[in-house]
Amino acid sequence: MSFAALLKTLMGLQKLDTGFQKNLILNQGLDYFGGGNGTDMRAHCLLGSGNSIPAPTQTSLDDFIAANNSILAVTNSHDYDADRDGDLYKNSSTYTYQFLNLESVNISEIGLASQYGSATEYYLCTRALIKDANGAPTTISINEGETLQVQYKIWRVFSLIDKTGKINLTDGDGVSTEYNYTVRMAGVGGTSLGGSNSYKNDVGQVMRTNAGNAGHAIYNGSLGDFTAGPNGSSIWYAGDSRTLPIDNYVQGSYKAVIRCALPLDAANGIIKTFLLLTSMGFFQIEYSKVSDNSGISKTTLKLLSWYLKLAGVVTRANCNVARQHTD
Repeated sequence: MSFAALLKTLMGLQKLDTGFQKNLILNQGLDYFGGGNGTDMRAHCLLGSGNSIPAPTQTSLDDFIAANNSILAVTNSHDYDADRDGDLYKNSSTYTYQFLNLESVNISEIGLASQYGSATEYYLCTRALIKDANGAPTTISINEGETLQVQYKIWRVFSLIDKTGKINLTDGDGVSTEYNYTVRMAGVGGTSLGGSNSYKNDVGQVMRTNAGNAGHAIYNGSLGDFTAGPNGSSIWYAGDSRTLPIDNYVQGSYKAVIRCALPLDAANGIIKTFLLLTSMGFFQIEYSKVSDNSGISKTTLKLLSWYLKLAGVVTRANCNVARQHTD
């Protein structure tokens, strides 16, 4: 995550451009994704005059000055290029905020809040000090007639390398069977599964399981390419709501526990790959029995339930600040 500040004149002439600078996502900014504190960490841009070194445990600006939820412009990027990106898929969203009538104030700190009520009541997700060209903390003085623009860029970085491991599936008689699993991204680049909607619009959004234009599904085929989805035929579809239950978030865990339960009349046959669509990325998970590489066999006599833990999606923020003034 990064920010940039631009100070411009009333005539639109640029007086100062800090360039994009790194911005710290606070611990409670990570907790925000678990829910209960707004739905978009970019909802409000906050300015202050404090100078303490940003620390993950901070929950507020040192000295609040102003807040703004007026979005001047939004730019998104969600394409994938193998030569450029390699094993990392990066998508981003840049918000531009504009502050008017900030007369005779000095700005030295900045942050994003998912909720804002007053100068003392807000949920701060990020914080940074404004720095000069040499990387030293500095202050921007706003004079009469000047306009401050702040650009915040939030990046999400996904590894495209398959993740593997083993699980034990226990039946009603207590018999345990070992399965290999492989997790792979899906819909990368936004060309399928509603990824153009989710990877573009869900940056900074709270965790939820109804992302994209498709739905969670179970397939009888193997993993597909990470730009698409599983092979084979779908034998179960989550339905129009496309929502799977998420456990109550545990503060400080930075993990979402998602549950899926299949009744007797659902997904009967060979379960090979599960497609999971969330606001934190699309994933396909293949299950293969260790003994013979077969999938999970389910009949009308069997219930099946399992849970998945989602953690480790890297989110970064950059910011740029600019100002305008009257000549």
